[in-house]
Amino acid sequence: MNVLPLNSPSRKLCISVLAFSILYPLTLKLAVAAGECDKSFPDHISEVQCINQLNKKLDEELNQAYQAALAKRPEKDAWDSRKEREQLRKSQRAWLKLKEENCTLIGGLQGGNNLWVSEFIAQCVQEETIARTKFLRRIANDAFGG
Repeated sequence: MNVLPLNSPSRKLCISVLAFSILYPLTLKLAVAAGECDKSFPDHISEVQCINQLNKKLDEELNQAYQAALAKRPEKDAWDSRKEREQLRKSQRAWLKLKEENCTLIGGLQGGNNLWVSEFIAQCVQEETIARTKFLRRIANDAFGG
């Protein structure tokens, strides 16, 4: 069996194609889910409730991706502690705080009354959660190559 050298362009291309084929359907699923609340609703409250319900589903997917990424990281790395599970845990905790504070700011800047602020916060949370889920899935699929 022929094995490509680790740093060969062909091997990197194969890994990129494999990662794309794994991640694309997942990305598409998230994008479709994010558009579920674009339809018309009888009132604004119903739309915000839809976005919040969708965010709960997206949060479940985020948690699954996080657990998968965590499982891929070594508990200890003799050469680089930044690759360890604890670093991913720290990163996730920091991201959760950043998402909360940043989306609150964005909601406040874009909103008018409380309901609009709530909608903008929920939309921001949705976008950030989708992006983070994609990132965690890349970790889980060893798409960083390191």
